[in-house]
Amino acid sequence: MTESHDFWPYILLMPSNHQERIMFIKDVLASKIAPSVLPCFEKTGTVLQKDLIQTLSHSNKSIIQYLDALRKYRLIRTNSRVEKGKRVVYHELTEPGWSFVRFFSKGLPSDISSLTESLLEDYLTNLISFYRKHNLEESIFFEVIPRVRTKLMMEGSVRYDAPDFVILGSSAIFTWIQCKQPLAATSEVTCAIPSRFPGGSSIELASHLASSNSKVVFVSSVGDDLNGWSILSHLVAQDVDVTHFVIEPAKRTNETFIIEEGTNRHSLVGIDEGFSLSIDSPSQIPWDVVKNSGIVYIGEVFVEVALSLATYCKANNVPLVFRCSPHYWELGIPSIGPILKQADVLLISAQEWDTAKLQLGVNPMSALRKHSNAEALITLDKTKFGLMTG
Repeated sequence: MTESHDFWPYILLMPSNHQERIMFIKDVLASKIAPSVLPCFEKTGTVLQKDLIQTLSHSNKSIIQYLDALRKYRLIRTNSRVEKGKRVVYHELTEPGWSFVRFFSKGLPSDISSLTESLLEDYLTNLISFYRKHNLEESIFFEVIPRVRTKLMMEGSVRYDAPDFVILGSSAIFTWIQCKQPLAATSEVTCAIPSRFPGGSSIELASHLASSNSKVVFVSSVGDDLNGWSILSHLVAQDVDVTHFVIEPAKRTNETFIIEEGTNRHSLVGIDEGFSLSIDSPSQIPWDVVKNSGIVYIGEVFVEVALSLATYCKANNVPLVFRCSPHYWELGIPSIGPILKQADVLLISAQEWDTAKLQLGVNPMSALRKHSNAEALITLDKTKFGLMTG
């Protein structure tokens, strides 16, 4: 018969020497009186020896021998003081001793948060010191901790098997800098404190839809770094399903810098092989989720991914919205034509429409109708709205 158990992640630091460790387990942890003696320290960290002898059912000799073992391994300090004219012996826990007291506690301690922080700090300090002593590479800790954090974030995400929206696009951290004078005026420009936030049209769309109580799955990629964790945390907090994100340990999360000087704005967009730009293979698409979704939105993904997705959506009668970003138009009509043909709705900003017209010629709307069967073309600008029937 199998039995499920809940495990509390105790941290118990023990001697590094093999033989000492065996004796430590025997003398401290395996002792029959450990569950009686150690909890007596739990309230204040200090006990009188005479109180232990008077209240516990074990022999004086057994109690004193166990206290000697605790002192031998530096889990307690022993001293004496005068009380009511008599000298009494008392024992006080050392910092490592507290973890063993908690180990034998009958319930979770009230200071569990500070205790966990303290134990983890002690554990890492001792482990790193051990690595340094033996000339081992300690940078592994700076890799493992982020990896575990990312894993836990993903596990904490909501999961939607049949979402209202599946959004595929890029993820980036935006740094917004407002300058008080034109950049060309001097070599040193005074600026406000930069603000950093997860940004990009796909992230903004996912956040907006989730805030309207829509079930949103966001498919993208990030590097295994602080910026990547920030993006995941931001989306998880808004109940966006991020379980299909691709974490790329060998790459950095993409960054965009926006520098604003008066009415002028400069956008510095990171595009490099070292950046995690977006998913780059159809194998990274959650096809079952796409099939069961209400609407699929294609943002900033590689054209091969967009084409595979458009074909699949058309074959399975899943409505498809295609955001025609400038980089798509720069590829030319032969590359994006099959996507345009299969999209139900096209989204084009005013800036993107200017880029599109370079590909479509003097009569862009008429040319676009030849290449697209979309029922609607929406230009994302307050002054423009175009509608075309298939």
